[in-house]
Order: sequence, then C-alpha cells, then structure tokens
Amino acid sequence: MRKNYIPAFNFDFLTPFYDLLLELIGYGYTQRIKVVKLLKLRGGEKLLDVGCGTGTLLQVAKQLHPEVNMFGVDIDNNVLSLARKKVNKNKLQIAFTQASANNLPFKDRTFDIVVSTLIFHHLPTQVKIQAISEIYRVLKPKGRFLLADFGRNNSFSIKLWSALAHLIKLPEAITIEDNLSGFIPNYLEKAGFKIMEVAPVYKGIQFLLCTK
Repeated sequence: MRKNYIPAFNFDFLTPFYDLLLELIGYGYTQRIKVVKLLKLRGGEKLLDVGCGTGTLLQVAKQLHPEVNMFGVDIDNNVLSLARKKVNKNKLQIAFTQASANNLPFKDRTFDIVVSTLIFHHLPTQVKIQAISEIYRVLKPKGRFLLADFGRNNSFSIKLWSALAHLIKLPEAITIEDNLSGFIPNYLEKAGFKIMEVAPVYKGIQFLLCTK
C-alpha cells in the first residue's frame, strides 16, 4: 500500500538512523537546545510538537523544563516507536500520538505553545495550509507557534540539491518549492498568526516565532 506521507530522509530504511543523520548534517542536539531557548517555556504550560519524529526535541525540552506538560504527534508510527523507547529509557513523561499535522486530535485552544521543526517541507501546499490552520485552532489565545523549516533560499547548493531531487524524482523536490520561494510567512499570516520574530537562518533553516 502506498503511504500518504514522506518518511524521514525520504526512505523508511533510514528511520533507525534519523538522529545520527541529523547530528552529522548539523541539526542535532545543539540545535535542539537553541530551539528550546526560543520557545521561552514557563512552568505549567502545555507544549505540542507537530511532526515530533523520534522525540529528541521534546526530550531536550523536558530535561530542561520538567514542569512543562509535553505532547508529540507524528504520522509515522515507526519514528513514534523510537520516540517512546527513548523517553521510557530516560523515564520522562511525554505523551505521543499518531496523527497527521492537518488533522490534530485535540480540542480547540488546548496548548500554550506549538513547535514544528523540519516537517513542513515534506507537506504538499494544501496540507501545509491545513496544518497551519489546525495549529492555530489548538493554540490558546496569545499562544506561541515556532516553525523551523527551510525558508527562501537562492543559494547554489540549494539549487543544485533541488535539481538533483527533481532528476531522481524525490517527492520532496515538489513539496519544498513553496518553502524555498518564501511562501510560508504568507500562509501563517493568512491563517491569523502574527509573526513576532524571525531568528537568523541556520544552514537554510528559517525560524519563525508567531503568536495567535
């Protein structure tokens, strides 16, 4: 049966090596700490990670802020299995649920903070727009949303990667196009978000901190 999502790094066989690969390309533990600092977490808040993958960001956040209630969703049950093993091993209280970004299984105005890192470039345009609307829905009034993903980029390396991705017909070659064209901030604002901060781009990744 054909899957309706793109696995981490495009292929299922790479899932067990996801954390290692992120570390090798410079998006590992150190960058997770930077993301957590951008969130400015406070005691008693509820945090949702959309597209949580193997749960590394939530694990780092929980270790730094044990008083925050944390939840993660991902459509890929294989990465969720890895996430659960990691948090159980470290005896951390984090709840994981299998769900798609554009159909979140939570009531309106549930979370103080939502974060999403490196999944939006995997999503088709319409799913991106639906996911942003869902995130807006589950956020409390004045809630915060941090989106970290590829932004507008005209560098030679990105153009070369895009050409190769199209050549070998990676699905990501299509879904990343509106990221690289700089459309994501427009999608956020149309959903009702106010972009409060744009953190410096790191290796093509743009950090957008928004409020509801």
